[in-house]
Amino acid sequence: MPLSRTAPNNFSTLNMQDMVDTFGLKPIKNLAFGKSIVDNNQKKCLEKLIIKTENQIQYWNEQELVIKYLSLILDLADIQGVDFNSFAERILGAKVDGIEFSGIVDFLIAKGRYEPRNPYFFIQEFKKAKNPSGDPLAQLLGELLVAQVINKNNEIYGLYIVGQFWYFIAMKGREFTELSPLDSTNLEDLEIILSHLNWVKEYIEIEVKK
Repeated sequence: MPLSRTAPNNFSTLNMQDMVDTFGLKPIKNLAFGKSIVDNNQKKCLEKLIIKTENQIQYWNEQELVIKYLSLILDLADIQGVDFNSFAERILGAKVDGIEFSGIVDFLIAKGRYEPRNPYFFIQEFKKAKNPSGDPLAQLLGELLVAQVINKNNEIYGLYIVGQFWYFIAMKGREFTELSPLDSTNLEDLEIILSHLNWVKEYIEIEVKK
């Protein structure tokens, strides 16, 4: 169903074809998603996490995935500061080219201590497997477009998670790069995941001061 121009479009209903047709979104290969050093303590924690969760993750439901795995990885990155914090299940909305979006965002890092203001980074779709009635990439890109409007900044970042696989997205204007999926049950990939998250914290620390 095409995007509505008279009523808010919920993130959960978005699909890639409508997003491409409406906003001219273009996948490209050369946008970078930064990395930062993973220290020895973080590496040891990741090694323990891999051992502890071995051969389990594929059987977890959505809540178990969040509580037993995702939250522990995010805690290692410690993406919070004096002027920004992490938020879950918050309502976000704005008009993009006259088209209104609104919906509940799974997880975001934003300016603000108690309420999200300027959103800088999103995590979408904590799912065991792809939902045939949902499109996590389209939903994430909708959130990123809204963030561009709110922040008045064309560069924005996010990721979506399907079971054990993490897909990082860098977006600039109407172009985006989707990095190759990273397997969070593989230690080498898990260190890359954490290096991206460490960079996200450094990036936001700079952005909130502007």
